[in-house]
Amino acid sequence: MKINVRIFLITFFIIALFSIISIVSFYTAANRIIKDQNNQSLLNSASDFVFSLESEVEELKSDFNKINFRYSLNKVNLESTAIDFIVIVDDDFSIEEKNIKTKSSMLLNFGPSQFNEFITENSNLLLFHTRDRQTRTIFYGKMVDQIFLNNLAKKNRAEIAFVSSDVPQLISNIDVNNHLYSNLTKAYNELKFKNNFDISWLEFDDYDLFTTIYKSKTVLETEQRQAFLIFDSHIESAHFRSDLQMLTIVIAISAIFLTIIFILIFTTKFRKQIGLLSAATEITREGDLDHRVTIISKDELGELGKTFNLMLDKIQLNESEEKEYSDVIQIVNQNPSLDKISEAVLNKLLEVLSINFGAIYLNNNGELQTLASKGLSMNTISVKNGGSIYSNVINKQEVHELYFESDLPVLKTASIEIKIKYSLVFPIIYNKKVIAIIEFASEKTPRKNPKVFIENIADQFAIGLNNAMSYHQLQNLVGELKELNEDYYKQNEQITDQNTELKLLHKALQEKAKELETQKESAIELTNVKSQFLANMSHELKTPLNSIIGLSELVGSDPDSRPKSKEKMSIILRNGKKLLALINNILEFSKIESGRLEIKKSSFLVSALFEEIYSSIEPLVLEKDISFEILLEGDEDYLILTDKRKLEQILLNLLGNAVKFTDEGVVKLIVKPSANKLDFLVVDSGIGITEEDQRFIFNEFHQTDFGSTKKFQGAGLGLAICKRFADLLEGTITVKSKLEKGSTFTLSLNNIVIETVPLNNTGHFSTLKTHSAKSSDDGRKVIDAAPEEEKKELLINKKHIPKILVVDDDSDTRFTVGEILNSVNMEVLFARDGVECLNVLESMIPDLILLDIMMPNMDGFETIKRIRKRYKKQNIVVAALTAQAMLDDQEIIKQNGFNDLITKPIVRSYLLSKVSNLLSSEVEIS
Repeated sequence: MKINVRIFLITFFIIALFSIISIVSFYTAANRIIKDQNNQSLLNSASDFVFSLESEVEELKSDFNKINFRYSLNKVNLESTAIDFIVIVDDDFSIEEKNIKTKSSMLLNFGPSQFNEFITENSNLLLFHTRDRQTRTIFYGKMVDQIFLNNLAKKNRAEIAFVSSDVPQLISNIDVNNHLYSNLTKAYNELKFKNNFDISWLEFDDYDLFTTIYKSKTVLETEQRQAFLIFDSHIESAHFRSDLQMLTIVIAISAIFLTIIFILIFTTKFRKQIGLLSAATEITREGDLDHRVTIISKDELGELGKTFNLMLDKIQLNESEEKEYSDVIQIVNQNPSLDKISEAVLNKLLEVLSINFGAIYLNNNGELQTLASKGLSMNTISVKNGGSIYSNVINKQEVHELYFESDLPVLKTASIEIKIKYSLVFPIIYNKKVIAIIEFASEKTPRKNPKVFIENIADQFAIGLNNAMSYHQLQNLVGELKELNEDYYKQNEQITDQNTELKLLHKALQEKAKELETQKESAIELTNVKSQFLANMSHELKTPLNSIIGLSELVGSDPDSRPKSKEKMSIILRNGKKLLALINNILEFSKIESGRLEIKKSSFLVSALFEEIYSSIEPLVLEKDISFEILLEGDEDYLILTDKRKLEQILLNLLGNAVKFTDEGVVKLIVKPSANKLDFLVVDSGIGITEEDQRFIFNEFHQTDFGSTKKFQGAGLGLAICKRFADLLEGTITVKSKLEKGSTFTLSLNNIVIETVPLNNTGHFSTLKTHSAKSSDDGRKVIDAAPEEEKKELLINKKHIPKILVVDDDSDTRFTVGEILNSVNMEVLFARDGVECLNVLESMIPDLILLDIMMPNMDGFETIKRIRKRYKKQNIVVAALTAQAMLDDQEIIKQNGFNDLITKPIVRSYLLSKVSNLLSSEVEIS
């Protein structure tokens, strides 16, 4: 195909393509504008519709809330309300005629006796439901009819269709919109699995249909899948497409005529210049590089012709340089000797570059050894001390190229001085190291750029030099190997003797390894024995403490006890709790050492910790004349995700220490957010800690020195456990303190806050942020800001006295727990093991069972398993009652069917609080 035809076709297609693209772009833009306007108008109408619909719903719910259901449903008047009907269903969802109420104008089908059939027969209902005090289900709502849709359409400037069971049931303004019924079904099928306010756009010959969907979340969802379609039809888009088709034909015909005129007028010289370029290309292809293109135009084609001629010049020059490169590479490959390759390459480079002076140096560990030279010194050059051009070239691998215009350096020979105008020092690099340097000096500027030329041959020259050096080293190595071979035979006999010794040593090591394996198995067995011992010891130690602490609390709170006896009992109680804390710390530290601690995260509110912390610290601050405050900074509570039990134990250990070392003043727990973390600060005004002790205070068994008398007792494990727990929670714990000024311990936990909630909605100390203990006039400690439920006396609903079954093999525990529960007028039954517990259940079902875990005959786990199987329908409330240290995990207890866990030794306030939460709502224990 000739170029003229090609130019015509290319030009025609370009213009045609441009025209089509312009028309399509214009159509798309205009269509988008129309679509966006219609979409926005529809969305505005949809928004107004939703507002109107939800207003109707709110009015309906408001009217329903005003109805009094204490009287018969027949007495309810619906005529003045927005409610069209009310239906009350039984537990089996059957409908009785007396439980139906409708407006007089409503025509509903109440033939079915089941509510599901009623919904199916009346598919055009907006349903809502609730439950009354008698736990009956009440359905109420509004019927969607033609009047309802017409009113909504009139208010919101758009047409409305009501869809039920995936079919449009009603359409507003039915006389006008009846012809849209089938297309509305298509639109709904597009939108039914999409979100509210997504838009469907359907194009038809006579109009465009814009539709969006709204599924109310406030209306009860039924099997009929109800929804509203908000739609509008427009004929303007269809007219616009028809006009644009005619415009496209006119523009296409015009483009053809413009193409012909453009080619005939503007491409004559253009085509001629292309012909000259084509002819020159054919001549050049035959191998004639001396031919040049004649330039007849000054446009881009003329510039192309000039560029073509320059390209031929460059090709001729490159061919010459390629030959010169090939000659140098051939010299490199022909000479294996280091001296010969250097001499030959230097002479060829000086010849090609027309330079008179040069040298090649070998880099030998910081000393430049001259391999070949012409006009330059043959001396060895040391570059180890640095500071010269050679040292920069070697150390930094830089190329030094200098052109001198004035103050020319002088090169002195034996008889003459030559002024240098050009100098080049170039590193030869192999394997990222400078192995040689090429240096040139010229009294005139070279016609070729030596730097570019050497860059092109540097890699091949480096390989050649390295091969030559390797060849030289190989010759030396062969001689050395001959000497080493002789030494090898001499050493072989020595190695044979040493091999025999190594075999004996290997046998001894195997025997030692067996001994170590035996010791390892013994260590593992000892660890298991230790864990079992600690588990049993926790039970054996905490069981007697249960009676000591529980009965001490009862005697101390008995108004008939003498003051002297109360004082003695308070001492027993105080020391019992200290012993319990010491046992717990030792057991926790043992768990940490055995590496069996796991992080079990859960989400909870920070304020949920306050009540448990407050009840634990209250007896300690009441013992001293000091104040205790819990401060939650800001007006928001924090929902956090972490291990609640370990966080609580850290805070209790820190607060216990703070109270212990504070004789007057105040102890505070402050919670405040900081960047992406939550800080828990324990502040006291106690004796303080020296800077020396602050360095070791978190070490195991470390106690600060407070004088010759050991006033503050303990095992030195509390802060060590806090530090280990903080590390497990991926947090940090720090201390700031001054002697006689008090201390501040800060626990920082990163990225644990899930969200913030208003403080007055948490349910924990909702109106109080500060909790303090102080002395009253009669000498008693009064907690001002304790939770309101702690200030009330324990009251029992007189209509029902709760029955509590205590199951424990220890008689002291049964007596202690029974006395505590009897003190609040509860009826207490006892059983010594699981078998007796099951026998008691045969005759009566208690309100609550407190079940010990470790018992003879039948333990707690087997007992709860049989209770849940035998009394499945009674839903008996059972709490685990145990002192076993290794069973204090809430998840293990609940997985085995327990409702809660109560740990020994029993503290009166703790036991009553747990029992209060476990009993049913019919038994009021405040």
